[in-house]
Amino acid sequence: MKKIFLIFVCVCFLAFLVISSCTDDDDDVSTGTLKVITTPTGLNNEIYVDGELQGTETVTSEVNTGRYLIEGGAVEGYTTPDSQWAEVEAGQTIDIELVYTVYDPTPTPTPTAEVTATPTPTPEGLIIPLADGNTWYMDRYETAKDRKSEIRTVTGQQEIEGTTVYIYYINIYDNEGISLSSDYLFFNNLSDGLYWYGDDDQGFVSPILVFKYPAFTGDSYPIWEDSTITVLSTSESITVPAGMFSCMLYHETIETTDYNIYYYIAADVGIVKIMVYFEGELNYTSELRHYSLF
Repeated sequence: MKKIFLIFVCVCFLAFLVISSCTDDDDDVSTGTLKVITTPTGLNNEIYVDGELQGTETVTSEVNTGRYLIEGGAVEGYTTPDSQWAEVEAGQTIDIELVYTVYDPTPTPTPTAEVTATPTPTPEGLIIPLADGNTWYMDRYETAKDRKSEIRTVTGQQEIEGTTVYIYYINIYDNEGISLSSDYLFFNNLSDGLYWYGDDDQGFVSPILVFKYPAFTGDSYPIWEDSTITVLSTSESITVPAGMFSCMLYHETIETTDYNIYYYIAADVGIVKIMVYFEGELNYTSELRHYSLF
C-alpha cells in the first residue's frame, strides 16, 4: 500500500510539472513587445496605438500578439508621418519608427496674376479616377496645429437614367477618430471632364461639368449661377505629404458668398490639394497624405 501511495505522489508531481511548464510556455508566447520611437527626438509628439493615446515620443509596451495600427500626432512645423501597421509575434520585439520631416504649413499665396489662354494641351487620362474602393487620405488644416483627417472614397456605383455614376463619399474625422461630418456626391468622367450629378442634399440633378479635362490655361466656364471656374495652370508643380505632383490648377469663384477655392488636381491621381478662402482670408487647407487606387 505504501508503494502504491508513493507511485501516486510521483505521478501527481510529474503532472504538476508538465502543467506548469505548459502554462509558462503559454505565458511566454502569448505576448510580444511593441516599441515606437520618434525621429527626430524632442518633438513631444503623441503616439496612438489602435486609436488610443499611449504616450509621447517613445513608447515601449508588452502587448498581446496581433496587428496594431500605429499613428503619430500632429506637430507644428512638421509633416505627420503615415500610419503604420505592426505585426506583433510571440516573444518578439517589433520596432516602429515615426519619422517627422520639417514642413512649412503656410499655404501657397493666393494666385492673383491675370491669365491668358496658351496652347498647352493636357495629357490623356482621367482628371479624377473613379473606381470602387479608390481612397484618398488627406490632412485638413484650419490652423497649423488643428489637423483633421479627410478621407475621400469611391464607395460604389448607381444608375441614373441609363448613366452610371460613382458615389464619392467624404468623411472628416478629428484627432480622436470621431466623425465630424460626412457627405456623398455623384460623379462621372465623360470625354470633356468630370461631371457632378448631385449629392446627398439635393439628390440627382442634371449633370454639370465641374473640372474640364482636357483643358487649356485660361479656360473659364460657369458651373452654377453664382460660380465660375477658371483654369489657372495645366502643369502646376506642388509638393504635399504624399509627394510631388504636376497638377491642373482650377480656381472657383463664388460671388454671392465671397468664397475663392483653389483645386490642385493631378490627372489619374485625383485631388492633391484644396485651398479655401473666405473674404480674402484662408479658411482651411486640405493636402493629400497618401492614396490607394484600383
